[in-house]
Amino acid sequence: MKAFMSRWWSVVAAGVAVAAVVAVVVGVTLPRGTSHGGQSRSPAGQPPGSGAPPTGWMALARDVHCQTATPGAVSRARLQAFHAVTAVSCVQQVRTLSGQGKWLVSVRRVATSGVAALQAALERPDAKPTQGFCPALAYLPMPLVLVDGAGHTLAPSPPTGSCHLPQQAYLRALGQVTWHPVSVQRIRQVGTTQPMS
Repeated sequence: MKAFMSRWWSVVAAGVAVAAVVAVVVGVTLPRGTSHGGQSRSPAGQPPGSGAPPTGWMALARDVHCQTATPGAVSRARLQAFHAVTAVSCVQQVRTLSGQGKWLVSVRRVATSGVAALQAALERPDAKPTQGFCPALAYLPMPLVLVDGAGHTLAPSPPTGSCHLPQQAYLRALGQVTWHPVSVQRIRQVGTTQPMS
């Protein structure tokens, strides 16, 4: 039961971050076109809401690889001194690929809005651990890397609540980020295509 709940929570935590629907393209770069919000600064002179392809974000994030944060590796002071303009994340999803069945894929994405609010939520201090009851859940953090205007990166861990799970403020901010899908990579096949009868 504990293992099932652990997997369930990781799916919920990843699902709340999904703010875009990506095309079923495997192993190739997807078209660069997305909407912009109004929270983060806009590199390459592109004002938020312009509707222009996010070439500035793409250039900054081109060589940034997804990585999972190590708890405590990035101090709160260091994070507060950092000014993120975009972020890179990777999420795993099950996709039905035409004629190829169902596959577990990894979607690499670049943030185009909501980054300032996300960083503010990441800067929140951890809550004091409770001495009372906590649900038997485990959290598998989504790979997330912040990127500043010079291309420097930080991979902070999310602030935790009293039960050592990510704070709701962080999950809400993560769910408000607009993501631009960059690529989809197959991981493994999880189902076959059934022939039509």
